[in-house]
Amino acid sequence: MFLAVSSQLYLLLDCLCCSCYSAESNLIVSAKNKQGVRIVRNTHLIFFEGLPGSGKSTMAHFIARQLKHAAICSTWYYEVNKWHPLTPFHDMTSFLQFRALAQATQFHMIFDRYLERWRSFADQLQQTGEVALADSGLFGSLTWMLFSTLMPETEFHRYLEQVHEIIAALDPCLIYLSQEDALTSLKRWLTRQGGEAEKNAIESKTASPYGKQHHLTGFDGLLHYWEDYQRLIYRAFLHFPGRKIEIDTTASNRLHSQQQAADFLDVPLTHDLSLSQKDLQRFVGSYRSLDHEEVCVVEYGNGLLSLRGPIVVWQHTRLIPMDLTTFEVESLPFVVSFVTDGQGRVKRLVMNGPEQFLHTVNHVYHLIEPAERKEIAVS
Repeated sequence: MFLAVSSQLYLLLDCLCCSCYSAESNLIVSAKNKQGVRIVRNTHLIFFEGLPGSGKSTMAHFIARQLKHAAICSTWYYEVNKWHPLTPFHDMTSFLQFRALAQATQFHMIFDRYLERWRSFADQLQQTGEVALADSGLFGSLTWMLFSTLMPETEFHRYLEQVHEIIAALDPCLIYLSQEDALTSLKRWLTRQGGEAEKNAIESKTASPYGKQHHLTGFDGLLHYWEDYQRLIYRAFLHFPGRKIEIDTTASNRLHSQQQAADFLDVPLTHDLSLSQKDLQRFVGSYRSLDHEEVCVVEYGNGLLSLRGPIVVWQHTRLIPMDLTTFEVESLPFVVSFVTDGQGRVKRLVMNGPEQFLHTVNHVYHLIEPAERKEIAVS
């Protein structure tokens, strides 16, 4: 099977796209609607942090949809966006230069480059007045690499203090998605990745400077690595001086976790559009891209559509209806549209989204006719 793009980036960080939800109205900050109900907590910056597999991007996407429903100008900065405003590398050449600094333990130079990005980002938000959502924007995107190269925790906390000085005027909020144990999150992440995710993760973590120093081996070594990493980011969460909340996602009670996040942000909950079984099942099938021979599959179950197959998408990722033929891809800043012929028969699946670090997203997939599907199944 495949490794989803974020998994590939995690591995690269060891050896971010923005989905813009805008409205014509100006930013509504700590305001009330016509019924006197508070719209949103006074903030311009919302962070989502936690272990891989804890649900950061899923929660960020959920809050982005709620802000859109509330007509609040906001942008979700997905962690693996190639042109993420907080990432100082955007191609393999600049990434390798950046990784060389980490391997040489030039942490002060790395922090300085990130701080430059933070200053520009804070200036941008103050000028636009938008609400920015960033999954792994505060801890994850930086620590995934530096933790494996033995980053001193004192230097990391000093860096975070400088970051908060830069963004303090934006009144940032932090949502930390916790797990009772790292194993739960790790297994969820590996299962969602599929393929050789476990093998690759073990190799990258145990072969890292951190892994070698702590004599990590096998799956137990991988788990030990993430347990130590979990303690690092949890201490960083406790030191965060802004408003924050810890939400336990161990039980995978999505509705309860989403309600907690919405209550914390004072965002009114609006349900996603719901379509009938008949309206959804018409899209079920296999689709093939003619330009790179990639096949994706749309499936139906439990009243929902899911997508699997494209390398940029997790396995069995839920499709959230926007209208009768257009869907958002949950946890990702992508949109899927189905194209029909004059008789209303589905012919194509079109995926659009911002360029990711290792892959482009914009592709057209053609519905595979029944005879052709049988041929593929046999081969």
